[in-house]
Amino acid sequence: MIKFTTKIYHPNVDESGYVCLPIISSENWKPCIKTCQVLEALNVLVNRPNIREPLRMDLADLLTENPELFRKNAEEFTLQYGVDRPS
Repeated sequence: MIKFTTKIYHPNVDESGYVCLPIISSENWKPCIKTCQVLEALNVLVNRPNIREPLRMDLADLLTENPELFRKNAEEFTLQYGVDRPS
């Protein structure tokens, strides 16, 4: 299970920060899956949300119906809740 500690405005991340990532689901998990594969899948999901399997239907609907508003809301959310990267 993967969890973001910083709030993220994303249809595949619930309000607690947990991520719906198919590669680590019980039906898809295999011991041979490498950490780099999980991180790559997470990177792809963050950049290209899967609106067919959302944890937050409201955000999936908004992304589908009004992508410009979704992006605007995401930017505002990031400004409000984002944290600086550690140096």
